[in-house]
Order: sequence, then C-alpha cells, then structure tokens
Amino acid sequence: MKQLTPYCSTHATFLSFVVDSYTIRWLNRMGVGKERYGDVKGLFEQILPRDAEKYAIAHAAIVEFSKNICSSTPRCEICTLKDRCHHYLRERKQRSRRPAQARGQQSGEQ
Repeated sequence: MKQLTPYCSTHATFLSFVVDSYTIRWLNRMGVGKERYGDVKGLFEQILPRDAEKYAIAHAAIVEFSKNICSSTPRCEICTLKDRCHHYLRERKQRSRRPAQARGQQSGEQ
C-alpha cells in the first residue's frame, strides 16, 4: 500500500474517521447500506481502535481500493471480496439469467 498522502496525514491529526464517496460506495456495494455520513463515521469509529493514525490508514486503504478495484466501473473479476459483495453477487445472478431469457425469447419467436 502507498504511504499516506498529505491529505490523509492532515486528517490523521483529528480523532475522527473521514467519510467520503469512496467509503459510501464501497459499503453500499458490500451490502452494509449505510448512506448517511454520521452512520458511516459511527460504524468505523465503533469498529476501529480510537486512534487517528489507524483511521487515516483505514481510510487510505478504502480510497486506494475504491480507485483501483471498486471504482465507478467496478473491476469485480479481480476483487478478492467479490464472494462477499452484494453488488457482484447480484450482477452475477442477473448475468446467469440473461442467457436463459434470451433462449426463451428465441424459441418463442420461431
């Protein structure tokens, strides 16, 4: 993992977990369903030890993961969390239904 950026280092001085769109998107895809800033902040502050540096490291990891894997166009095929990810499982289920639906339409047309 990369070193902390100046942005993260600045925020590490505060005893608060930084929540942004990367964090919200990742949690929603994983099925946690937390969308409000305060709910997400509270969740991470409850789970992680009360330590500003640990908050910054966790946030930096989420940002890095979200930029490279769980981006706005997710790269699910290489994600190590895909078997636990609601987004991936839902997409996989929909993909498996598409060929069957297409076969049904073709046989109905003939």
